[in-house]
Amino acid sequence: LKIDKENFYNLYAFNFRNKKRFKEIKFPSSNYKINISSIPQRLITAWWLMFNFPSLESVVGDCDIYHVSEICIQPTKKAKTVAFVHDLTTLLHSRHHARSNVFAHKMRFKNINKVDAILTNSDYTKGDIIKHLNINPDKIFVTYLGADKRFCPKLKKNIQSILYKYNLNKPYILFVGTLEPRKNVQTLIKAFDELKKKHDLPHQLVLIGRAGWLYEDIFKTIKQSRNKNDIKCLGYVEDKD
Repeated sequence: LKIDKENFYNLYAFNFRNKKRFKEIKFPSSNYKINISSIPQRLITAWWLMFNFPSLESVVGDCDIYHVSEICIQPTKKAKTVAFVHDLTTLLHSRHHARSNVFAHKMRFKNINKVDAILTNSDYTKGDIIKHLNINPDKIFVTYLGADKRFCPKLKKNIQSILYKYNLNKPYILFVGTLEPRKNVQTLIKAFDELKKKHDLPHQLVLIGRAGWLYEDIFKTIKQSRNKNDIKCLGYVEDKD
């Protein structure tokens, strides 16, 4: 919104429960509007997965191009569409996902060729999309993710209180993400044990993130680790920390 003064942005969402909170969002700019539909997101997503109507224009208003971030490919009358695909893990490693999630993504990938362009955040995933979804490479654009200004190096004197807060008194290896099989945390723990054994690594292993789907085996692996006292599970940690 700060960079582009030429175009107008329609920020739309389907969320019944958080409608009030979304409407309170404000940006220091005038080239946008926030359009929150009272239709529950799961309901309209399920509908669009099965049926190719109503058009997105009829629900959220006319646009020249839509960024369709939902699990489904939303139908349009004339507008161009762009979709973001982070990875194909639900397709290639389905055992690491809930069945409902696998089904929904299979439906999405089945229809992904309908969009006019696909964005993805790595060359690796672009290769997967070409290979497994048979998409024209010219239609796929690698678009690296950005980072908020909060995520930058800090002076050592400014981080001591945070380290003390979480009892981090050694060098550490940091993992940030949901604790679930598709994140391969168990292999990380085993690698940590190998580094400790072979190189007498002084570090702690710090795991940040909530427990996700099928998390039990991860905690079992931690419990069995010979270095479990140096593995810290901090759960959810605020961005500022």
